[in-house]
Amino acid sequence: MRARPLQKKVYVLALLGLAVWAGASPAAAQELEPRAYSPSPVGVFFFGLGLSRSSGGVALDPSLPITDAHATVYSSAVGLGYTFAIAGRQALASVALPYAWGTATGKIQEQAQRADRSGLANAKFRFAINLHGSPAMTPRQFAQRKPTYIVAASVAVDAPTRLPGSIPAAS
Repeated sequence: MRARPLQKKVYVLALLGLAVWAGASPAAAQELEPRAYSPSPVGVFFFGLGLSRSSGGVALDPSLPITDAHATVYSSAVGLGYTFAIAGRQALASVALPYAWGTATGKIQEQAQRADRSGLANAKFRFAINLHGSPAMTPRQFAQRKPTYIVAASVAVDAPTRLPGSIPAAS
């Protein structure tokens, strides 16, 4: 006896809900990147430049003899990506190399201190593949596509490319 289409949908949704519930655990960290899995035609290179500034008070362990801590950090990055096909699906490989510089001030045992640091930050390599909803398409096919939902997966690696004396990596 065959299941009716509505029963199949309910069954699939119940299995999906069970998988999400069973796999749910607190996340130690997450990275949100807008349009990380947006479809693109294969054979396209992406190039990007970025610049940011962050400034403010620094929260430290209250048992440390440091008070009035403040930091200003600038960072710039250059990135490159390329889309290609794997087994008929769209894939993207990308790399980003950031450079950071900044100043931290504060009092250590009531003595004013200042630290200036600059240098390469950790490079980031990322591979992503769209598993559903975004097949590998030529630019002409891509222009004629009908948008749909996407299921994708990615792997990212932060490679230690900092130079001695550069800004320490976040822990």
